[in-house]
Amino acid sequence: MLLNNLNNVIIIQKGLSNNIGTFKATSTSFKYIFNSGGIAFKKSNDTNDGIMFDTIDNLINIGVIKHKVGCIHLDVEGMEEDAIEGGQETIKRDLPYLSIENNGCDIEKKRFSILHKLPNEYQFQRRIRENDVYNI
Repeated sequence: MLLNNLNNVIIIQKGLSNNIGTFKATSTSFKYIFNSGGIAFKKSNDTNDGIMFDTIDNLINIGVIKHKVGCIHLDVEGMEEDAIEGGQETIKRDLPYLSIENNGCDIEKKRFSILHKLPNEYQFQRRIRENDVYNI
């Protein structure tokens, strides 16, 4: 961020979900070579081992994010719906640009269901067909 002089971008080292707590990796997909990101997560009661997850709304409420949210990019291995659900109040208030990854038809149906819950001001567009990237 410093090298590119991006002083209005913050990195928060937590996963995003509709729940706050510790999550553990449950499965890895190596269907495609070099797919180090194909990991699924599930909420865990073990707070000593795992990754801390939070909601977008909570990060706003506790003051970690202090400014209006202008853009949310989600590439969270199938947890896009949970991340959006955990940010409903922020999304309704700030109407940020949303960039949402899509990996396939079965997952697409689930992701579209959460998009219908967004404010009417959003208009959905498929932006890059070759990579199955969707933006609204």
